[in-house]
Amino acid sequence: MIFVHDARIPQQAIISIKKFGVNLPFITQQLTFDELSGHPDIFICQSDDVLIVAPNVPDSYIDFFEQKDIKYCFGYKNVGKEKVNSSAYNAVVTKKYVFHNKNITDKKILELNADKEYIHVNQAYTRCSLFPLPNNNFITSDKGIAKTLEKMGLGYFLLSADDIMLPGYRNGCAGGCFGYAENKIYMTGDIAHHSEGKALKEFIENCGCELIELYAGKLFDGGSLIII
Repeated sequence: MIFVHDARIPQQAIISIKKFGVNLPFITQQLTFDELSGHPDIFICQSDDVLIVAPNVPDSYIDFFEQKDIKYCFGYKNVGKEKVNSSAYNAVVTKKYVFHNKNITDKKILELNADKEYIHVNQAYTRCSLFPLPNNNFITSDKGIAKTLEKMGLGYFLLSADDIMLPGYRNGCAGGCFGYAENKIYMTGDIAHHSEGKALKEFIENCGCELIELYAGKLFDGGSLIII
């Protein structure tokens, strides 16, 4: 497995990741907000078996994808320093749904997922705030998204953002702390450091997944772990 992660996540988490697969530290310069400049989910949308990548992703990452025969395609929009162009790829794509703000989504995401139901949410940074688990279950820190999931009859856990770190901000978001592969949920943090940790772990296990904590500290929003 290959883990694409913010180069600035805690070092102990990086050491742990290397036990499970190849790590690809991600960082950019002068393309978007400094706090988000290493967040993979700002530049890359994971869509079924293909990565949809912003055209201005540094060439070194494209070279890596090609060397590893990772299937990818470019979107239409460059990532920029405004909300509307820093969130175009921050959609959540599942086997059945696309969750995002319809005013922002890069058209390539829509083209490749035209057969799926599009669920509009007001939150532009959807993937930052929403993490999909198997069988239409989700973890979110956004109350508006939680209401949408409730109306749809989907399973979800509303996780408080108060105990999530994102340097430069008061707190981070739930979606940015997790990655998924082979029925395992990889989390940048230790469940014991979150006030709702015990309940969250129970929810994850009830969804048929194993929780793997990557370091002994507070949950860290690194813009998701994209696992290939």
